[in-house]
Amino acid sequence: MFIKPLIFAGIDGCINTLTIITSCMALNLSIEKIQFYCFVIIISDGICMGLGDYLSTKEEINVTRSKEE
Repeated sequence: MFIKPLIFAGIDGCINTLTIITSCMALNLSIEKIQFYCFVIIISDGICMGLGDYLSTKEEINVTRSKEE
């Protein structure tokens, strides 16, 4: 039950954070700005992935219940 969210969130989080870090480094931004952007990305990814997983699980339960009826 926890494997799906861990895999999808983990891979998505790693890719997004790596993309932000490499983009910031390519732009020669300061370490403080890179840390700020990474912090913002981690928070926003957590919110988005949590909401997406909640809605996905809720709909999966609804579909399963409708098939049982």
